[in-house]
Amino acid sequence: MDGDEEESSDGEMEPEYSGLEQPPLTRMLKNILSEYPDDGQIFKGPALFFHNNAVFSEDDWRGIKMLYSSVKELDPLKVGRFGLGFKSVFHITDYPMIVSGKKLLVINPYTTYSDKVCTSFHLDRLAKYKGMDIKAFKDAFDDVLGFGEETLASGEYKGTLFRFPLRQIGTELSGNLYNEEKIENLFDSFTTEAHIILLFLKNLEEMTLYRRKNGVEPRYRVMIQDLGSETSLEKRREFCKALQKYTTSSMSSDLICSLHVNISVESHDQYGATTRDDKSWFIVNAVLGHDNMSPQLRSLSQDKDLSYSPYVGVAIPDKDTEDFKGHVFCFLPLPLEERSLTGFPVHVNGFFALSQNRRHVKWPSADLKQSAITADKISPVEPGSNQGGLIPGLPEYGTAADN
Repeated sequence: MDGDEEESSDGEMEPEYSGLEQPPLTRMLKNILSEYPDDGQIFKGPALFFHNNAVFSEDDWRGIKMLYSSVKELDPLKVGRFGLGFKSVFHITDYPMIVSGKKLLVINPYTTYSDKVCTSFHLDRLAKYKGMDIKAFKDAFDDVLGFGEETLASGEYKGTLFRFPLRQIGTELSGNLYNEEKIENLFDSFTTEAHIILLFLKNLEEMTLYRRKNGVEPRYRVMIQDLGSETSLEKRREFCKALQKYTTSSMSSDLICSLHVNISVESHDQYGATTRDDKSWFIVNAVLGHDNMSPQLRSLSQDKDLSYSPYVGVAIPDKDTEDFKGHVFCFLPLPLEERSLTGFPVHVNGFFALSQNRRHVKWPSADLKQSAITADKISPVEPGSNQGGLIPGLPEYGTAADN
């Protein structure tokens, strides 16, 4: 008899219990990095220094610490549903740092204590913490995007600031090393599609890349603006507010917003010269009301396991439409490919079921079509059939829904 097993007075044996062996955190992160190639995709979220004028909520602080899960996964209006996007920054750094509001968070995946991977500090007491090199911290953050001595004096940063120290030597996590040339290549890969990133986002109106040499200087800026005297941006904001109140069971009529906007792209070279390219777009966003959905679409949109909404949009440029090739968006554009995925002369945005790294639309494969058991809830509608009627007058791109 095994010495660890005990026999009770009535002769019954107690089974031996044990947990599953968990892989080291660094191995889990390496698995995530294999899903997210280190190209311009990581610049749809954090960069080397990344600033946002909003302060982290408690949900944001919780979500940033999650692996393979997310506080957004049941929110049909959020992009980050898989809990992986932020972790892709480990391609370029081993020790992410985040300042937001009154807190500083440092992530150290190498600690041997699983409950001490994330270390939080209060900004107003930063100099008092054991092991904190306050001078090194000030040197790293001083005069970067509004952070300075007055921030530490007040104990609060008005926004959120990410800092990702570049990996200079190979580590257990990754052998990717980053120098100035490689960062320039990342910038270039980001700018190839930055001009369309804002089209279907709900709140973001401007993105700017800065270079810090003699001070902080802008290098590249993309902005969504009103066209002429129109108030499209205000309509966009009102539409976003209305979305917050939306539920598929209570809204009977459609929610539609049409915008005529300008996307402005500014580039600044190392000699101070500026070039600007403007392109005007017509954008329509719509959420179908309960009364206008097919039974199949209504069932999918109300499925709490999926937490998707019947939210769709199209965008087309005002000029040069003859050779225009439409692309696929799930709020953010999927990676650009040589051939248009839709064949439509418009960009199409929708709640498509995506692979976990957000690079591909999920389609039912031949074996799934033949199988009666599948992990995904997949609509039988074939591409191009428009049976779901998401966009009147256009073929439907896809109705597979990720579980």
